[in-house]
Amino acid sequence: MDRLFLQLEVFRQKGDLDAMEQKLNEILSIDENNLKALEMLSNLYINLWKEKKAFPLLKRLIQIDMENDNAIWNLAKIYLNLW
Repeated sequence: MDRLFLQLEVFRQKGDLDAMEQKLNEILSIDENNLKALEMLSNLYINLWKEKKAFPLLKRLIQIDMENDNAIWNLAKIYLNLW
């Protein structure tokens, strides 16, 4: 798993957002409840204005970690934008 996160860091430093998304999805296919990957991918989607993709990730993240302020804040912003 550490190797995958190292590859992800290389993509982040290069600014290759598509490769980052693919690598994060690969990590989540191995461990669907990986907090770090869930948070990174949901933040990536929020930053890319892909709220529909971020929504289920944020919900799962909050179910696993109910005290994740960042996930709660981002989910609240999505709900507000829907209204």
